[in-house]
Amino acid sequence: MDQFIRTLPVIPTLEELCSDAFLRPVPATWWCVVVDVRGSTGLIAEGRYRDVNFVGASSIAAVRNAAVSPRVPFVFGGDGATFLVSDRDRVPVGRALLGVVESVRLAYQMDLHVGMVPVSELRAMGTDVSLGRYRVSEHYDQMVLSGTGIARAERAVKDPGDSLVYRMDDLDASDPDFSGIRCGWKRVPATKGEVVSLVARAPDAEEYRRLIAHISLVYGAETDRHPLPAERLKPSFDTGLISRLVPRARPNGHPAAWRQAVRTALILMQQSMMHILLFLRRTAGMASPLAALPELVTACSDVCKFDGTLRMVFSGSPQQRLQLVAYLRERERSGQLCYGLHVSDAAIVTCLVEKMFGDQVHFVDGAQGGYAVAAQQFKTCVSRSEAA
Repeated sequence: MDQFIRTLPVIPTLEELCSDAFLRPVPATWWCVVVDVRGSTGLIAEGRYRDVNFVGASSIAAVRNAAVSPRVPFVFGGDGATFLVSDRDRVPVGRALLGVVESVRLAYQMDLHVGMVPVSELRAMGTDVSLGRYRVSEHYDQMVLSGTGIARAERAVKDPGDSLVYRMDDLDASDPDFSGIRCGWKRVPATKGEVVSLVARAPDAEEYRRLIAHISLVYGAETDRHPLPAERLKPSFDTGLISRLVPRARPNGHPAAWRQAVRTALILMQQSMMHILLFLRRTAGMASPLAALPELVTACSDVCKFDGTLRMVFSGSPQQRLQLVAYLRERERSGQLCYGLHVSDAAIVTCLVEKMFGDQVHFVDGAQGGYAVAAQQFKTCVSRSEAA
């Protein structure tokens, strides 16, 4: 898998994110894995959007830590994630995911849709899965999953009666490793009034290119609309937030409380040090590697991604949003686009850090539901277009 990823051409611009010229069909022996929080809309309505978001991101940590392959392509979707895994990763990842299901049920009283679909079966049905590599910055290459097979796999995993899905019934759950996942930053207020979470699907790369170009026309360059400007990132001292970690399942059904307490104390010490260094840097110009972390977070954030559906988070004004919505509605009426859109006053970020100053990715979403809420409007549009 790692060799396949290394040979992928780099997608040069955001407008080419969905271009077939830079995507390659994945090996038939791979599997498409889907994780999704059941009933996320109701949970978000209860005010649990941060928990939903964190559980989705935690599944990524568990899969990455369980896989034999050094790199696992994935896309975070707000209330879940989509992965591609090789055949040699199928068993360890499947066992870890069964552990994730158990841990999430114990810790958050949430249920998950989890399953794997063979790429070979998706191809036999006339759908396909491709992979690309988009260079967000010198620090972060983001995987791009494409093809109608992704949506087909998602529908299958959410359908308990779909025989296409491998549900790991023959495997025993392992204790999932969630190391690396953290929530160390405060919610980031919108720089220009609001944060928009957009979910959209189009019939071809050219329509996606038009949409991304229109967003750039309305909202400006990526740096102008980025929802996580480095200067607005501030360490959080909310113990409920920074100690959030889906606990490993234990025989008595409870996490070791002392482990959580020690971990929380260590993170609070780190947060305090970062707060002091950021203050000294911003007031006295004092430099330090730790104080430069906000720039690294911005450079390694997934504010635009694609897994057969385009997902973007950006900041702007209500006036800019009205311009965008007018365009989206026109393209929807002409049958060229299905979309969902959610507006909030801030962005939230969940971090997966392998190395403090190296391998890391920061999952960005809008507050109060973000992608998960936008997806409800999007699904209504998709259902309407399929029925037409």
